[in-house]
Amino acid sequence: MKKLGVAALVLFYGLVTPVHAQAPPVSMTPARGQTPDQQVKDAGDCQAFAKQETGWDTTKGAAIGGLLGALGGAAAGAAIGAASGNAGKGAAIGGAAGGVTGAVGGGVYKYTKSKEGYERAYTDCMTPRGYMPVTAAGVTPAVTPAPVGAVQAVPQQVQAAPPQMTALPQVSAVPQLQDMRRVNLLGPESGGQLLAAPSDLWSRAIDGKEDAVAWFMSGEEAIFAFKGEQPATFDTFSILIPDGGENVKELELLVSDSLNGPFRSVGRFQPQNLRLFRTGGYQDFTFAPITARYVKVKLVAGYGASGDPSHTRMKLHELRLIGQLGAPGS
Repeated sequence: MKKLGVAALVLFYGLVTPVHAQAPPVSMTPARGQTPDQQVKDAGDCQAFAKQETGWDTTKGAAIGGLLGALGGAAAGAAIGAASGNAGKGAAIGGAAGGVTGAVGGGVYKYTKSKEGYERAYTDCMTPRGYMPVTAAGVTPAVTPAPVGAVQAVPQQVQAAPPQMTALPQVSAVPQLQDMRRVNLLGPESGGQLLAAPSDLWSRAIDGKEDAVAWFMSGEEAIFAFKGEQPATFDTFSILIPDGGENVKELELLVSDSLNGPFRSVGRFQPQNLRLFRTGGYQDFTFAPITARYVKVKLVAGYGASGDPSHTRMKLHELRLIGQLGAPGS
């Protein structure tokens, strides 16, 4: 009785009505010279596919969708077979036409249960068979819409650019001073001087002796001046990192026109804990040109060592500030 009830319900909704009696949901034109008989056959097959995939009946409306969602393709086919006296054959028909619907039950479809989903399924079936949709403007390109939930491929570029080496950017890409008088303003040969610091160990950071080293703690800072405490214009700050180890991890550069401040920050810089051989170990940080009389260097953190987990202790070799004495154009 249960099987007869299902079969009767299927028959009631016209599932076994020949699709050839219905007009195609989307106008398609043959692109491979198909014969009229072949077009009729393909259209009939694809209408059956679209109906089974979506549960949408162009003559009965969307009510069949709930039935197919509950039965699944193969079960619906079995109901057809029960009505025709061959349940096994009906199940095979339902499973073949159902496609995804036959494998997924509970009303979950590859296409939406609507007229739009029906038309999309029909178009997706006809396009691989060599047909193209026709619109009011003419034949549309043979592009298959992606089914609901499908992953679309990202279109490739028409012409791929050849691989190129990418240069590592500097900290700040700004024009550097072009004057030929560019020097290390902190160097002894240029008159650089230490004005204020916790100890005179800071003088080793500007003595020009690259093999000399001094040890400091995070939070320490020192104030430097240029020759005769004149103003200077600079755009590059450098630190010597001769090798990996307990080096400075982060430091801040500040400037002022008064020894007593206030000092304004130029920026915080983070050297790599390794030696750059092409620069002799110096790591440069560039910024827009700045004119000031005094500079302050503040040690923020060090790389530390196994016995210094707080990274408060660090070594310092040489500091450089590249620019020229005086304001620009002076």
